[in-house]
Amino acid sequence: MVRHEDHPPPSIFFIAPPFAYAIFPLKGTAKDGGIFLNGIIWGTLLDLGAIGIGPDLCAAFPEIVSWLPRLMERALWAFARRL
Repeated sequence: MVRHEDHPPPSIFFIAPPFAYAIFPLKGTAKDGGIFLNGIIWGTLLDLGAIGIGPDLCAAFPEIVSWLPRLMERALWAFARRL
């Protein structure tokens, strides 16, 4: 089994410096808005934190993963009873 720490998800490479391929189109479209490349890079830190912490939270608290499907199942059964 491949661990998350050994091989980060590919999406990290698109927003993480030094390559950060996804930030250059953002810079190109925000050229006239006064948004600098440093601001875009700092803005990616929230995404990097979520990518890094999210799997660990789901592993530590598995009920996070099953909460939404259970909620949708209850809503579906409530809807089916009305029919």
